[in-house]
Amino acid sequence: MQHQGDVTQINILGTKIYLAAIIDLYSKEVLAYDIRTSPIMYQSVTYEIAK
Repeated sequence: MQHQGDVTQINILGTKIYLAAIIDLYSKEVLAYDIRTSPIMYQSVTYEIAK
């Protein structure tokens, strides 16, 4: 399985929110995602895939 990760910053009413997602490159399915106020979260999303 090959997958790709991305972190996107979203500005909501002056507050920065970060969306991290892991996507399966073959099926285009979102395998895991996380929304936080800190951009340092990629490890938490990859941990969800490993479960």
